[in-house]
Amino acid sequence: MLSVLIIGTSILVFSTIGGYLMLQRLREASNIVGTTKAIFAADSGIECELYRYNKLATSTVDCNTASGAATLKFDDSQVGVSTTVLTTPSGQLISIQSIGSSIKSKRAFLFTTSTPSTTGGATPGGGVAPGWPRRPGRPRF
Repeated sequence: MLSVLIIGTSILVFSTIGGYLMLQRLREASNIVGTTKAIFAADSGIECELYRYNKLATSTVDCNTASGAATLKFDDSQVGVSTTVLTTPSGQLISIQSIGSSIKSKRAFLFTTSTPSTTGGATPGGGVAPGWPRRPGRPRF
């Protein structure tokens, strides 16, 4: 009698875990549209910042959609992009991080150039944007 109870409980536990894992996979698969929008938003953020960097003297472009006056706009109001630019003190571009978001999906791209060999190294922001946002437990881009 005890063995039947143990076997029945173990089958119930494994079925519950299996059902939960299947539910998570279905949620990921059904969010493919949001993921695609987030990827294209992140790509747009990289392109916008590269344009802004190359046209800095004459550019009034704002690539961050979080700031209400963004030049970069999307048809879907739930799609956004956040960009961070890393430059040297002399203004040479080192890298651009772009995080695109749509609904519950976030996707990131990192564009890097070869680090210029200047003394003093790179400074986060360099007058263009704030430094890298680091959060504990988050993956490095």
